Formats: sequence, structure tokens, C-alpha cells
Amino acid sequence: MIDTILFGGTFDPVHNGHIGIASSILYDLGLDLQVVFVPNRKPPHKSFPVASSDERLSMLSLATADHPNMLVDDLELRNPGVSYSIETLRAYRKTYGENFSLTFLLGADAWEGFSSWREHHRFADYANLIVYGRSGDFIFDSRSCDSFGFQYNEDICQISECFRGSLFYSSVRNFQISSSQVRLVAEREEKIDYLVNRKVAEYIRRRDLYR
Repeated sequence: MIDTILFGGTFDPVHNGHIGIASSILYDLGLDLQVVFVPNRKPPHKSFPVASSDERLSMLSLATADHPNMLVDDLELRNPGVSYSIETLRAYRKTYGENFSLTFLLGADAWEGFSSWREHHRFADYANLIVYGRSGDFIFDSRSCDSFGFQYNEDICQISECFRGSLFYSSVRNFQISSSQVRLVAEREEKIDYLVNRKVAEYIRRRDLYR
């Protein structure tokens, strides 16, 4: 199994910020690995998505089509009920084994509320963690990782040598885009081409989403 970074979220819809973050991580690492987008069916900390599971999956497929190191996995969409990231990590280890680097990508805002996540104390048993913050907006305190069982590593380029249990921090460009912003602009029937992939914008218009 190729070294894998899981990028979870609702992706309602996927926007240029999501793709930009994944691209930034891949560029910084410069390694032969993949970022796998894992859209959830029902997030535990958010309301139910506006677009259907199939629509969100289709938009992700369109947005990642020109990025060979970005894939989409519908694992959580196929499972009924609330989507819990810890179950996804367990499923990946069960399916693909132990001998590869598995990493979960987490935004700084989600990291600040990580203690409320289901079985947060077990994440380090299955995967590494990359916490990403937007440049200038977040100061990462490496001491905060100890209580969750992670060992902080300053050198993110060592990620392929760490199969699980390491925490890395990555500063990414501030894209200043949110899915709620895209939905609002679409609802106003304004152009969204500068916020999302061109094919995603066409898909949203064609299906009259978020109106």
C-alpha cells in the first residue's frame, strides 16, 4: 500500500481551498504518496449535508480528476449512520495492513476540539496526524499532542518513516474559502468559478444545487 494521507470532511461542496491544502501538503513532502478524500455521510459535529452523497462524491471526482496523487474513497458514504474517523482508520488498517504510513489530515480549528472526537485517544494507534494551520492565523503548541498519545515530529518529510503515532504541523496558505461561502454565492445565483473547480461549478449549475 502506498503511503496515504486521509482528508476527511463533508465537502459540501469541495472547493479550491480543499484542493489547495492537499496540493500544498503534497508539494511540501515531495514524496510518492497519495491524499485520499473521504467524504462523510453524516458528520458528528455538523448538520446533515445539503447536497446528496452521490452529488458530493461526483463533485470530488471532478475536482481531483487532474491530480493523479489525489483519490476519493466513498467508504464513509457506504456506511449507515454517523461517520466517525476512528472507524475509517480501523478499516484502512484492516484492509491494507500495518506496513505503510497512514496519516489523518486535520485543520487547526478541528484540532482545538479534538478532545471531543470519538475515541480520540486511539488515533495514534492507527495513524499519524498532520495538523494544518493557515499562515499567520494559528500558532501550534507541540505540547498539546502529548495528551493524545502522539509524538511531535518537526520534520514532516519523515512521515514515510513513521507508520503511526507521530504528529506533524504544516503551515498552509490562507485560501479564505469555505463551503458555506460557496453555497451562499450559488444561492444568490452569482458566479462561483473562482471558488471551485470549473467542472464542479458547471456541475452545480447544471443540477441547480444550493439554490
